[in-house]
Amino acid sequence: MQNITSQSTCSNLSSSRILATPSVRRIARENIINLHDVSGSGKDGRVLHEDIQRYLAGQSQSKSQLETGAQSEQGLTNKYDDKIIPLNIIQCVMRDKMTESQLIPHFVLSEEIDMSKLVEFRQSINEKLIKLNNIKITYLPFFIKAASFALNEFPILNSQLDEKHENIIYKQNHNIGIAMDTKNGLIVPTIKSVQNLSIVQIAEEINRLQQLGLEGKLSLTDLEGGTFTLSNIGSIGGMFTAPCIVPPQVAIGGIGRIQKLPRFDENNRIKEAYIMCVSWSADHRIIDGATMTRFSNLWKSHLEDPSSLMLQLVQTQ
Repeated sequence: MQNITSQSTCSNLSSSRILATPSVRRIARENIINLHDVSGSGKDGRVLHEDIQRYLAGQSQSKSQLETGAQSEQGLTNKYDDKIIPLNIIQCVMRDKMTESQLIPHFVLSEEIDMSKLVEFRQSINEKLIKLNNIKITYLPFFIKAASFALNEFPILNSQLDEKHENIIYKQNHNIGIAMDTKNGLIVPTIKSVQNLSIVQIAEEINRLQQLGLEGKLSLTDLEGGTFTLSNIGSIGGMFTAPCIVPPQVAIGGIGRIQKLPRFDENNRIKEAYIMCVSWSADHRIIDGATMTRFSNLWKSHLEDPSSLMLQLVQTQ
């Protein structure tokens, strides 16, 4: 096979001798950056947050130029028509994150949600919002806000495991990551402090992140600091999943698409219902099945009875 050589976007060199704070090192690890390649502007060459941002911006520009200039080279094939293309930065990050994720002992819990009342409620809300602000809300903001309310009752699902010191770190803010499909691969931007946001504010933040994601302009701040993740595979048609936990988080939810299906009412008569499935993956080192089930039940109750969700919103204002 003919190999097409290209400078790798993945770097595994040690950064231990470079002056940098732990938070800068963490950001570098998350973005697969070798700190030896970053010019530090701090005292004694210390690498600062802004140095990382400048490096990423330059790397993105260089990558674009390389891709433009090397399209013909990367398009070369051998006699079997195999094509060799280097991993892009997003693929490198996903490779390393998912490899790390497989070291976590997962368990998966699945549940069925009757979305009928929320379907009707959302339709009525959107009719009013379109008249007032010309905006529409998807189901995702409801999922996110319901998760935040449930995290208030089960904060261990918004924690991180510190294996080195044998501690559980309970995170104060609900920084909920949303798995997002882009042309360059999967990214997980984060909606910060969801516990302080309304459903409309969450919707606005989702729109902002999606637009920046499509343009490839998400900042480090948008991508870091997640404490819990939701993956809405239903938006592209999936029904069931077994999502992989995003380290260092301890839980993730995979949400399927909504289907109109026959179900029995309280009088054992068949009715139409809007049904959605969710699958939760949790870190079995610190999360047990009972805790995950109770969290799921509470999250489910908010979606099946939107009035309880609205009541919680009123009480937290």
